[in-house]
Amino acid sequence: MTEIEETTPSGKDASRRVGDRTASAFIGLLAIVGIVSAIPIGPERPGAIVLLSVAGALLAVVVLQMIWAFTGGEPVRRQIEAMRSEVRALHDVSIAGIDRVHRQRQEVSDEMVDRWSVLGARAKRIDLLGLTLDREWLSNDDLLAVLKQVAEKRQGQVRLLLLPQQTYDPRQPPAPAEGEVPAENLSFEARVRQPGEEGGGVLLGYIQKAHRHLGELTNGGSGSLEIRTLRFCMPYCLIIRIDDYMYVAPYRASTLGEHSLALEVHSAPGHSVFEMYRREFEAIWTAEAPSAPSPSAAPSEPGGEP
Repeated sequence: MTEIEETTPSGKDASRRVGDRTASAFIGLLAIVGIVSAIPIGPERPGAIVLLSVAGALLAVVVLQMIWAFTGGEPVRRQIEAMRSEVRALHDVSIAGIDRVHRQRQEVSDEMVDRWSVLGARAKRIDLLGLTLDREWLSNDDLLAVLKQVAEKRQGQVRLLLLPQQTYDPRQPPAPAEGEVPAENLSFEARVRQPGEEGGGVLLGYIQKAHRHLGELTNGGSGSLEIRTLRFCMPYCLIIRIDDYMYVAPYRASTLGEHSLALEVHSAPGHSVFEMYRREFEAIWTAEAPSAPSPSAAPSEPGGEP
């Protein structure tokens, strides 16, 4: 529940209070007029009884409004407004097709592997886009088996987009000389530039591992599995699509990808988050086709996708 803080009333709140007081004064005036009008008629006449009843009801409304104001009704009203705002936000999230929002990818990594395994076991389409896809998918034997299983299904399709194995990393500086500051004492920006396995940077090490896993996967046939490397487009997010389910996480320059926010979304009518990233994948897939001379050759609106 949203916490309501006591703040100086805004212009809108002040106007509402003036309106409430005016309405209370008007209702009280009507009650007085009703009582005064009933006196000449006589308290036992039917008309007087009706006027007195109406006047009493109006006075009761005025009394309730006064009690509401003196006993803290304004904070309650603000709480109700906050609840309405939360309901509207939940409605917007539902319309956009967002199922869950994760503050950090690493907090749900094991949970996601289990979920992707279950969804992938009955899927007919898997699309993966990322810098390396190594830690997210390709280093897990169960998820690798899921790719092969889907690719071998009738009408199954698996498509992967990742950086090529020989990738130049402009962030990679020369190896630190002996006696320099230990890597564990460096900032994140410096650590990510330290040499990794096979003579490359950390990123290059993951790329080479990913391609080794893909080589094992495609050895002996891969069915309808197709792999394209990113030559023209540098992805700004991780996309994992399994049929009508999608997991999306942005890449950030300031920290590791595992600390980034992540979304779980589903296919929904209209301009949903799922549809936006589905088109993004299709545009990059088209631009990175083996025969594509440049990204300008890719159509702005992909076609032929269910």
